[in-house]
Amino acid sequence: QNANGNIAFGRLEVAGGRGFNANFSTYTVADTFLVSTAVPIVGAGTIDVSGPWVATSPIAVSTNLIRLRHASGTANLQPGTTFGGGSLALSQVSGTAIALQPNLTYSNLFIESPVTLTGPVSLSGSLSVANGLNPSLTLNGNSLTVAGQVDVLNAGRLVMNNAADLLRTTGTNFIY
Repeated sequence: QNANGNIAFGRLEVAGGRGFNANFSTYTVADTFLVSTAVPIVGAGTIDVSGPWVATSPIAVSTNLIRLRHASGTANLQPGTTFGGGSLALSQVSGTAIALQPNLTYSNLFIESPVTLTGPVSLSGSLSVANGLNPSLTLNGNSLTVAGQVDVLNAGRLVMNNAADLLRTTGTNFIY
């Protein structure tokens, strides 16, 4: 734990059925974040993962913020994984593409790097495509359903260049 109350791990494995409670301000994982059993990941803090995030079973995630910086993004999470209440940020440090798996349940999503959909995605919360390095979301012939607000700003791009691209939203939209 450093002077700011942040906790840093080289590699973090959550196992044994107890889950992980992120109560401090920020947990930083420099390498792999492995969840080797179906457990909840909860708390009011932030989990910042630079390496791959791998789960061997579906997990329930409800933290203030999880920031994924590795190109694998959510690709190594199991179908049935749910993100409830908090936010997920995809923030590849190099600005290269980051994966967003289509068969998970997402709440709020921040796109801060290039992301290309590989299937339909639904958000129960809001979407922001802004900040970071080359923030862009390419629908790639897929549908994106957003129950909350959609913000595309500060150099963010929403790319819809396929006739099958579909954005459904029931919230307020700010696209500048």
